[in-house]
Amino acid sequence: MYDRIKMFQYGLYNNVAQHLNNTKDIVNRDTGEVIGYNGRLENLNISVYNSGVSIKGSLAKFMYKDNMISLNKKTTKEAICKLSDTLKINIDEAKLSELEFGANFLMKYPINMYLDLLKEAPYLEALRTTKDTLYFRSKGKTKSYTGKNNKVLCFYDKNKEVENRKGLIPSVYANQNVLRYEVRYNGRLSRQLKTTDITANRLYADDFYQLMKNNLTNNYNSIVKSNYIMSDEQEIKTVSDALKYMIANSIDEHKARSIMQGLKDGNTLKYPRDYTRLKSKFNEVTSMTAHKPNQDLAKELDDEIKNIIA
Repeated sequence: MYDRIKMFQYGLYNNVAQHLNNTKDIVNRDTGEVIGYNGRLENLNISVYNSGVSIKGSLAKFMYKDNMISLNKKTTKEAICKLSDTLKINIDEAKLSELEFGANFLMKYPINMYLDLLKEAPYLEALRTTKDTLYFRSKGKTKSYTGKNNKVLCFYDKNKEVENRKGLIPSVYANQNVLRYEVRYNGRLSRQLKTTDITANRLYADDFYQLMKNNLTNNYNSIVKSNYIMSDEQEIKTVSDALKYMIANSIDEHKARSIMQGLKDGNTLKYPRDYTRLKSKFNEVTSMTAHKPNQDLAKELDDEIKNIIA
């Protein structure tokens, strides 16, 4: 379930360079001084400084050449051991600063149908970048010092993502509808996860692994979901039906919610209560965009999420 990580092992490790490929100096732009060196270990980016070693990249790709297969507790421990053995340093106590945790789900229908169900999440803004990709990301000041959003919930078609980067799709996932759901923590891990001393060896500890699964589930459960999908054209019988169908096919709901947030941020309306009224009116309209219950689709997705902690 783990994928990309960023961690730092403190200490002096001058012999790491011999285990890396494509090494080059890291130069201080202001002084021109060489302050370390950078190289590759398979897919991982390794930087070595006088203070220690920085490791960034996908542990899943490091183990399996691709991240279609996620790491569980056992394989995470194997990945950490493999990394330690290859670099000839003990990284058990390496401090984590970024972390991705998620799961792949085999679904019955095209992935975009499930993304259409997911509307908004507390303190996060929705961003639908493609038909098959949806992000819920931190707003404004909740970004980390690197400029990244501290937390991002990601839902996307995993097979299309792999195909786009010309990766390898395992036979079990070939020609399937594979939904990837992951949470990306891009800083302030201790604050976000409400725990201290997040080191490499904690990734496969029972308590921490359960914490990550609980957080993955809780973040999903916080999302406001729709119980409706667009009706089929054959179901249109009246002018009212036709109008609802037209609205359903015309409104980009995530973009509209982003516009509403922009109006609120810019203090466009006269009274604070106006934004509540606007949101209520918008929800009233979008609830009319379809009248076919989508309980089966929502239940399928809910059940997959529940199985994470089963």
